[in-house]
Amino acid sequence: MRLKYSPDVDIIVIELSDKTPIEGEYLEDKGVIVDYDENNEIVGLGIFDWSKRKTLELPFVGKLLPVSA
Repeated sequence: MRLKYSPDVDIIVIELSDKTPIEGEYLEDKGVIVDYDENNEIVGLGIFDWSKRKTLELPFVGKLLPVSA
């Protein structure tokens, strides 16, 4: 995983994988871009207005973290 912050546009980019994203989804109400690979797996996130956030609720945490029984 890699983190990149761009202070000039106040965006943090979180690369979860080395796979190349082929599709992105903008969650306007969250201010987040979700990047997917060819298998529709999440490979990255772009989070807008990072410095202004106190919390971040993501509706897809289960896709990112395996759930053990």
